[in-house]
Amino acid sequence: MRTANTTKAVSVPTESSYEGHPTLVLPNPDDPTKPGISFGARKLRAVLAHLAEVKAFVAKAQAAPKVPNGDVNAVIASLRSSGKSAEEILATLLSK
Repeated sequence: MRTANTTKAVSVPTESSYEGHPTLVLPNPDDPTKPGISFGARKLRAVLAHLAEVKAFVAKAQAAPKVPNGDVNAVIASLRSSGKSAEEILATLLSK
C-alpha cells in the first residue's frame, strides 16, 4: 500500500524520505509557498545524465508562446507584442 506524500512547502532544497527511501525536495521556482517536487536518487541520476537536454527543454518551453486552446490569434498577438517580424511570426506558426 502506498502512502500519501506529504511534501511541505520549501524555499531551499531539502532532504526528506518517502517510504523509507531518501528523497530531495526541490522548491517550486514559481511560488516557494507551494509544495516542492520530490525526487529519489534514481530519477535524479537520470536528470544528471541528461542535464544538457533538460536545460534545453526548459529554455524552449519557457520561450514557446502560450496557446490557450490552440488560439492562433493569441499566438500572433503574443509574438507581435514581443517585437517579432511578420516573417518570424510565420516561421513560428509553421514550426508548430
